[in-house]
This record gives sequence, C-alpha cells and structure tokens, in this order.
Amino acid sequence: MEKLRRIIHAILILAALAAPNLSAYSRPGVTTEFDLEYQWFYGTENRLVEPYKYKSGIDLMRSYFKRPPLARLLLEGRTVAGFGAVAEAVVRDQWTGDYFRTDNFPVVGTEGDPLRIENFFFTKAAVFYENPGFSFLFGREKPDYNGTLWTGLLPGTRLPYLDSVRARGKIGRLTIDWMVANIPSIQSWETQSGTNPDFDVDPNEGVIPAGALYYGWESSPFSTNPASTIILEGMNRLSWDLGPVSIGITDHAMMARRQNRFYITDFIPVLSRHQAAVAQTNNSMAADISWTPVQGLILAAQAGFDDINADIIGVSDTGSPTIDAYVAGIEYQTITGFGSFGLDLEAGYTHWLWGNYDGSEIWPNDVNPFLRFQYRYLTDSGALLLPLTSPYGPGAVWLDASARASIRRWNLDAALCFGYLSKNSEANLIDTPVINNTTTAAATRTRFMTLALSLTWKQKVFAGDSWEITVRPELLYLDGDIWHEIRLSTALRIR
Repeated sequence: MEKLRRIIHAILILAALAAPNLSAYSRPGVTTEFDLEYQWFYGTENRLVEPYKYKSGIDLMRSYFKRPPLARLLLEGRTVAGFGAVAEAVVRDQWTGDYFRTDNFPVVGTEGDPLRIENFFFTKAAVFYENPGFSFLFGREKPDYNGTLWTGLLPGTRLPYLDSVRARGKIGRLTIDWMVANIPSIQSWETQSGTNPDFDVDPNEGVIPAGALYYGWESSPFSTNPASTIILEGMNRLSWDLGPVSIGITDHAMMARRQNRFYITDFIPVLSRHQAAVAQTNNSMAADISWTPVQGLILAAQAGFDDINADIIGVSDTGSPTIDAYVAGIEYQTITGFGSFGLDLEAGYTHWLWGNYDGSEIWPNDVNPFLRFQYRYLTDSGALLLPLTSPYGPGAVWLDASARASIRRWNLDAALCFGYLSKNSEANLIDTPVINNTTTAAATRTRFMTLALSLTWKQKVFAGDSWEITVRPELLYLDGDIWHEIRLSTALRIR
C-alpha cells in the first residue's frame, strides 16, 4: 500500500502541473513529454570494469544509469514573464546489485513487493525564473556547468540530478554563477543490504576523544540518526564572454561539519571559501577556457586543483602532493542537405587523490570523510555512490571519442563510439588515505577499452511523436580479455 500511495501522489503532482487551471497567460509555455522504452541486453561475459572492493561508480553508470527507465513523464510550464515549473517522474527497475540484467522491465510478483520499482520517482521537480540578465532555480534538476565537456570536472549533466538552489546573473560580459546543493548523508546500498558491509566511509573517523582540548566533537552519523551530518556542495563561478573565447574560474567546495556548523561565508556568491572559510571545507579550484574559431567547432579545456604543494616555489608546506586534474575536448557539428554530422573527442586525467580531501591535513585535523567529493543517489536500498567531480573518480586517465550522423532520408541516426580508460585500482573516494599515503600512486592499473556502433531508426507516428528502434553492438576489452555485448531497444516518444 505504501508503494501504491507514493505512485498516486506522484501522478497527482504531475497532473497538477498540466491541469487546465493554468492561466491562458502560461498555457503557450506548457510542454509534455512521455516515453515508453524497453531495452534488452546480452553479453558473452559478465565482466566488471572495477572488479575490486572499492569502486568509483563506473559499472553503475554503464549498467544502471545509462539503462533507460521503462517509462518517463515530463511536464513543464513557462510564462512569457520568465517564471516556470518542471517535474519529471520515471518508472525504473529497483536496484538490487545486478549489473547484468537482461532488460529494464521491473520484476513483478516478488514476495512482499509485488511491483519492484524504485519508490523515489522524481528526477526533476523545480520552480525557476529566467530572463537574459538573471535566472534562478530552486529544486531538483540536472546541473550543467561543464559546457561541451561531458567528462568535465564541475557538476554536469552526467549526474542524475542535484537538489539545489542556483542563480546566474550577467553584468556586461561577466557572468556570475552560484549554487548550493545538498548531498544526502545516506549510507551505501552495499552496506545497508549487507552485500559489502565496509563499502562506505566511517562517518566517525577522526573524532577527537571526549575531554580533548579542541571542542570534543560529537559523532557524525548517517542520516538514519537524528544527529546526522548535513553535506552541502557549494559553487561560485565567474566567467567572461570575450566573443569567440570564454574563460572561467570556479570555487567548488564540499562542506560537512560535526554538529552542522555553517557560516555566512559558506554561501557568499563572490567569495573564495579557501581564503575565508571559518571551518574546514574540501575546496577545489577549476579554470576553464572555450574557443569557437568557426561556427560549429568548439575547443574546450579545464584544469582543476584540490591542493597545490607550495614546496615547488620554496615555501614550506604540509608535504601533501599537488592534487590536479585536466580535461580537454573538441566538438564539431555541421548540417548538410542529407542531415547532420558531428565529432566529439575528450581526454582527461585525475590525480590519485582527486576529490579525497577529508580535513585530515590542516590543524586541528577536523577529519570528516563526508567532505570527499562523493555523490549519493537515493534508492530504496540505500545510496548509489558516484564521483561528483569527474566521471571515473581519482586515479583515472581516459579518452572518449564519437562520430555521429543523422540521415533524414532514411530516418536513421548512427554513432560510432570509442572509449579508453586506465584506472588506478586503489584510488577511490572511500578508503584512500590522504596523509602519509605511499602505496596508492604505484598501485596496479586496470585498462579498459570499448568500441560501439549505435543505429537508431525513427518513424513518425503523429505530429511530434515517434517510434524508435535502436541496435547497439559493442566490443569490449579489459586487461587482455575480450567480450561482446549487445543492446536492443524500442521506444515510443510522445511530444
């Protein structure tokens, strides 16, 4: 009954957004999207890219988040004045740790759970205001601060969503972006289900014993405890539009303190938290540049720093290495009489400590592992953990390339995709030590490659609606082993 109650509640909220009582003033801005999609999967081997104990979400992204939901409904209303609201709900099979499911159809008839879908349906739920000089959003929505770089170092569209408050203002050629998001302090599904009891951080790591000189911190439990720690993500970004070139600088931080101590300086939009934080933050800086030399061609790059060792310029420092990350990419798109054509190429690198700072380096050693740049996705069985600031976590080197074409005459979309990943087997956001770590840098590396061809045939059903059939065979390589996978899907999309 609880699951049925949640389903009815979600339907009522979505129906309210599209109900006829919307004023005629906003009716022209009402958008409805409905998708039904079934996908079938087969692989000659069941291989994980990360077969080791502590993972960086690579297999989760490949096997679960890139698997389409069975159904999706989106409703959005906008007024000509710039105000709007959006909500999206999905029907997705319940996560049970099965990376190799043969389809995306929820299991029906399980004892005690007759409809095995995720109860947390909403992937979007936000109100917003937009005009050319200022925009504001409050709610659940995908972030998009990486521009053309899908594998970028800032919160981007590869994340399922963020629950956040965001604002963007423009002053001439200067744009100011501000965001504060909440990452729920939910324990991982592996730990909650007993699949891997140690698959999460210890929230009480580094707690100073009672009676210690400095404050005597209380524990920092997960959200199931009334005294749980709140995890906030903050971002202040300045960017300049210089015509064909744009440049940006971003202050990005994770904030989690025992007894939930937050200060005004944590939220000032044009302040560097590294210089003004009253208490510990995991603070990173990202600089980026984007250049459009000709129409349809974009060149972009990012450089990120979690820490910079000042010893290189002769200043005494903590001894922690410089923790850096880099991403660069090229995107090209053109439209011809036959259709459209595009090329994408991205390469990146993350240090083996990227995103791992936990407060253990700076006095008074206020250790809190919730400071790590870890994304936690809410499911019925606990949190699914993904890296927040890079697609493959710390200790990764990658190359992603794709060529895509859309041929109008045949109603065909085609894409050829290649991926290469070299991943440090001991670098992760759970148990990798930050201080006095002499082993992770030399750990063995996993090398993974994939080559996939995706063909999608589209047929119009009614105006704006389409029926699609997709075939995606894939050749995969992992440390000398080769296998094949194929995905077949069919979808009805109503617009």
